[in-house]
Amino acid sequence: MTLRGPEDMRGLAADPAAPARLRELLVRCGPESGPGSLFERFVEADDTAARNRHRYEQSATLSALGGTVAIILAILQLAFHHPLVDAWQQGRRWPALALLGVEIVAVAFTFVSVARSLVLYRQEGWLLWRYKAERLRLLFYRLLTSPDYWTGREPAGGDYAQWIGREVSEIEVLTRVELHALARSAPVPEQPEAAACEGVDAAEIEGLVNFYRSTRLSAQMAYFQARAQESPLSWDNPRLLPFFFFLSVAAVFVHFGFEIASFAARSPQSGAVYRSISVFFLLLAAVLPAVWAGIKTWRSAHEFTRNAARAAASLGVLKRYSERLGKEKECARVFATLDLCETFLDAEQREWLRLMLEADWYG
Repeated sequence: MTLRGPEDMRGLAADPAAPARLRELLVRCGPESGPGSLFERFVEADDTAARNRHRYEQSATLSALGGTVAIILAILQLAFHHPLVDAWQQGRRWPALALLGVEIVAVAFTFVSVARSLVLYRQEGWLLWRYKAERLRLLFYRLLTSPDYWTGREPAGGDYAQWIGREVSEIEVLTRVELHALARSAPVPEQPEAAACEGVDAAEIEGLVNFYRSTRLSAQMAYFQARAQESPLSWDNPRLLPFFFFLSVAAVFVHFGFEIASFAARSPQSGAVYRSISVFFLLLAAVLPAVWAGIKTWRSAHEFTRNAARAAASLGVLKRYSERLGKEKECARVFATLDLCETFLDAEQREWLRLMLEADWYG
């Protein structure tokens, strides 16, 4: 699993010496806030996303495996058609029946797995819940880093339920159609004006920055660090596709060579050996693309090494923002940097979503 961990939400806790506004928001929205809170809804969405992803990947794996086996069995049946017919006419019917039976089971298994993926565990299903969880996480930190909250302008009249509930409701009613639209859009930094940040105490700003860096940025940087250090597996090498293709072509050429040799053989025994070798390379030429297609289908359904270079670049951006926050003392510049951080993480999540939606998988 390479999902972004929820530690920066589940592990939220404020130091007793933290600013009062920070402690109040954690009481209203954090782990202490109780049932129906922003935190509880995040946990529900996060757990649902993880559960649906597991089911989707399991179904995708079974579909790829069953389909590959079915294709290979069909190729074997075609390659050994004449020997199977001869055996059938001689009364030995079990080889043909056994191969046909296994092939029927493989096809039925694949059909059920594909139908299960398309009807019950579509890719968009777990992506929708994953994105809802990320939007709820983003909402918490947007509220936390809003100058209006720290100056007391929000929530109006101290009504946290209305202030937070409106945003939460919009997230919870997101649909799959909207998911595609969001993946193609990009957030724009709001960059609060200096006047909107006036009145916030320097000690409160320092407490906010320390909390934000130790929770939000720390968890996100750890995630990107882990992704950036992932070593691409041999199966992810883009050169493998032409390698398998030309290997199949080479197998065809070898097949032709032994086929010609079988006709030119001086004895029936040598001709039979050459024909057997010829059939083997013919099978190899047909099986290799099927096996490679099965592997790629399986891997495309999982989030294997999805752009480690992009993760490294994102890590670099967050490190620079973290360093800037550690140096900034001016209130307006601190809130502007916090806004840039959240806008960047929002954009990164949408880019991840777009890549996953465009993955080469039928579900």
